[in-house]
Amino acid sequence: MIKLSLAQRIRYSLILVSTLSALLFSIIAHLFIESFEDNTLKAHLRNDLQHYIQQYKNHNDDVALHTPDAYFLKFSINDLTRIDEELRNLNEGEHEIVRPYGEDMVFVKDINQKRYILMSKQESFEQFESISSITLMIATASVLLLSLIVSFLLGKRILKPITQLTQTLKEKNENQFDHQALNIIDQHDEVGFLVHSFNQYLNKITQLLQREQLFTSDISHELRTPLMIIKSSVELLHSQPDPSKQSELLIKIDSSVNEIQELIDTFLSLAREKNQHQSNVITQRADRILLKRLEYWQAYANNQGIAIHSHIDNPIQAVFSVPLLSTVISNLIKNALLHSHSKQIDIYLSNTHIKVQDHGPKISDELQSVLFDAFQKGDPLSSGLGLGLSIIKRICEHQQWQVRYEYDEDQGSAFIIEFNV
Repeated sequence: MIKLSLAQRIRYSLILVSTLSALLFSIIAHLFIESFEDNTLKAHLRNDLQHYIQQYKNHNDDVALHTPDAYFLKFSINDLTRIDEELRNLNEGEHEIVRPYGEDMVFVKDINQKRYILMSKQESFEQFESISSITLMIATASVLLLSLIVSFLLGKRILKPITQLTQTLKEKNENQFDHQALNIIDQHDEVGFLVHSFNQYLNKITQLLQREQLFTSDISHELRTPLMIIKSSVELLHSQPDPSKQSELLIKIDSSVNEIQELIDTFLSLAREKNQHQSNVITQRADRILLKRLEYWQAYANNQGIAIHSHIDNPIQAVFSVPLLSTVISNLIKNALLHSHSKQIDIYLSNTHIKVQDHGPKISDELQSVLFDAFQKGDPLSSGLGLGLSIIKRICEHQQWQVRYEYDEDQGSAFIIEFNV
């Protein structure tokens, strides 16, 4: 059975059960007929014999009474020569005489030197028994044939969802990961539970793969800047004889290395499950994080001739993860510098939100629908990879913040992040 397929095992099991049921029914029916003959019929004949004895016990003459189904005799025990030879030598009790059609039943009883004999002619009953046996054989064969047909059809019906599941899995490209959920007939049974569980695992694996892919993209995107600082600082360090300048450059290198470490921790945290947060996260007030990021991006803005104005509410008490909020602010400023059509960027910070206004033109409705997707760029000719807003969105989801885009006729485009405080 182990080497057989599931369909074969189910069909053979159904056939076996049907066969055993048919055989059991035949045996029970045969035993019932035998029991009827041994008990009901014999009891009836005993009563008939007793009735004949009561009727003819006062008759002194011999009696030979023939009926269609029975033969009753009364003779003196001392004179049995006139009785048929097959009945003459029978002792008192119950006997069976073999006939061509079966067996006749004979009951013999001796009372007061008189012998009473009742022979039941079983030809009609034997014919009924024979017909019953043939009928049972035909019924058994019919049940077996029917079981073969039903087992095939029923097995095919039972296995239909499993066959669909198997076929669906076979149709998936073996050389390409297909994250599409299985969509077969919705069943509230073991097969339905199996499909549901498979889709859950498939969804989880897909999320893990997506997080891994995004982690690779994000980390390469965010490490570019600190690595460029380290590289330029090292080059300057080699050509700088002034110890004070060397110390300054070493501080920049050390700061960039720390930033790289924080970025790695940040994106590793994003790559994990949402409920698995960093235990060694560095926190700071939001205004200090913003000012540090402004200090970093100010030189780049000056080179483009763009002024960055910060508007910070007083006092700021909100405290956030340094690498997470720094990454969000950096990407918002970088995005504004790349797409601003004016010479000014305004950043508004309060305890509940941060807003970066680049005064740029309105983003089309079509682009707004995919604005926060990875590798989507508002300007195809820009140098960015289209990951900045995607990183911002996933950090916001991780921290349960809300990010949105808005456009004002007078002030232009802006991105707003509502903090979960």
